[in-house]
Amino acid sequence: MALGAAVVAAVAVIEAEAVETQGSAGSSVSWKFSIKRPAASATNGALCFLFYLGIVLCFFSTVSFAKNLKIITYNVAGAPVFMPLAPRALRFPKITQRLRRSDYDIVALQEVWTKKDTRFFINNSEYPYNYYFKNNILFGNGLVVMSRYPAVKIRFFPFTVNDPFQGLFDPEIWADKGILALRFDLGHGRSIDFYDIHIISEIGGLYHTLLRYTQIYELAWIIREFSRGHPFILAGDFNIPVGSPDYKILINLAKVRDTCLSGPAKPCATTSNDGLRIDHIFISRHFPESSVIDRGNDFAVWGRAQGAIRTSDHQAYWVKLGIPERYLGAREPLVDLDRDSRIILYEIRESMRRYLKEISRRAVARQWIPLYNVYYSYFVSRRVIALINLDREIYDLAQRAGGNKGKLRSSRAGKTD
Repeated sequence: MALGAAVVAAVAVIEAEAVETQGSAGSSVSWKFSIKRPAASATNGALCFLFYLGIVLCFFSTVSFAKNLKIITYNVAGAPVFMPLAPRALRFPKITQRLRRSDYDIVALQEVWTKKDTRFFINNSEYPYNYYFKNNILFGNGLVVMSRYPAVKIRFFPFTVNDPFQGLFDPEIWADKGILALRFDLGHGRSIDFYDIHIISEIGGLYHTLLRYTQIYELAWIIREFSRGHPFILAGDFNIPVGSPDYKILINLAKVRDTCLSGPAKPCATTSNDGLRIDHIFISRHFPESSVIDRGNDFAVWGRAQGAIRTSDHQAYWVKLGIPERYLGAREPLVDLDRDSRIILYEIRESMRRYLKEISRRAVARQWIPLYNVYYSYFVSRRVIALINLDREIYDLAQRAGGNKGKLRSSRAGKTD
């Protein structure tokens, strides 16, 4: 309306004259308008100027887009059982209070296990867009993403092989861990894929490590199918220390950069109370290393004053990314099957075979325990079948890439194909 009035004012001079009329009911005033048009050349010039000005104003008033993204990942330790921390009722309000005052654009949370806690974070963090998936499992998947940008695509991928078969008191069997995948609309025709991830912990030692190999493979394959070459960010509690074999598998198979090793030349702090950096934010190789503007930690759990409440047994990790002005278009899917990737597939298959043997050994060793076979049948049989199917899938994938067993063994020995 304001723009239309400006155009009329520019192309014509409006004169208003008050006319007083007399009637039986008394005098009244009406307005008489007359329009005087200026010269044609002035009219055309003003019209052209205001036409283009209107386009520019309308564009910038309706389109907003992100130049930078500030992302944080945080495991809030929300298990509704005994934890060596203050009760959730004391810790969670402190977390949401800090998030309300922060400038994070995307918040990736893990271990928000119950529906009540999920609603608490969503209602009290005051982010306009909130995403999570409901589960039928007792404690769900624990993943919640809060954002200042809307998601135009969202899916949850549970891990095929998740519970470790360690026993009823292993917390992993009660959770449905997996990957929450979203595509955020950043405005101006740009979007980015985002994955909130919680990989199996190290409680079970070697056997959990073997399961992490399969989950990393699934993560890489989900990226291939969901993103299809689109730029993406991975964030979450990976339970993978820097430099470990599973860390190297992830970097190679998913073709990602560790934001902690890019950008400013400053060290990254550990994120868990055992002195390891296991919470990460990775970016796809669409982003140059210079995209990492800044990074740091939040919700510190060490060095606090005596008596202060620790909000979690993890430290949050955040990163500020510069989004390129030119949209980086889709590339080929990043899970390519080069020589190194075929070696990794072979190692994953070998770890799965070792794990299947361990399952069989444990079943025989414990078959005398009352009701153990019932428990084993219910909790294990489905996972064993899924594991066998996953092994077959990886084998077929390696075969299509020309990476048969003999070639993979020779590659591990350092020979050329």
